[in-house]
Amino acid sequence: MTEAYIPPTETLFGTDYARHQLVAMIEDRTDSERLTTMLREAGFDVTVYSGKDIVRHRTRRLQNGGLTELIEADEPEEEREIVNEYVRRAWRGEYLILVHLDSSADTDRVVAALLAHGGQRITRYEEDGFTTFDENGTAGYSYRRASMGLSRDARIAG
Repeated sequence: MTEAYIPPTETLFGTDYARHQLVAMIEDRTDSERLTTMLREAGFDVTVYSGKDIVRHRTRRLQNGGLTELIEADEPEEEREIVNEYVRRAWRGEYLILVHLDSSADTDRVVAALLAHGGQRITRYEEDGFTTFDENGTAGYSYRRASMGLSRDARIAG
């Protein structure tokens, strides 16, 4: 697996919001490689970032954008917690998997594949917000951007 440069405008760790993607962390490199191969063979666009890539990008963002930008970012506290957990896991050497979804109808199938290969902290990002999934693949909290900021929806029943 080669290391990749992560353009800040193309990831949830940068200045733009990730869209139409499922994101998960996977501890084991072999599991991440198997999962990537399986999803690509099924026709999905998959990108894998090593923990080193994520940490390097986050460090660059802190240096270029400043700590104030990260603290004052217009994102809900829950999203900051998710991103911070991704970064903590990256420091431990875990892999971040991004799966592009052409249709939200693919969500259940891809979430099941992620879970079967050790995926954790699964989040689906859409243009207007994000939804988290628990260890059983059940949708958890959902956040949707409103015209004036971000509003929190009620908990989604699984």
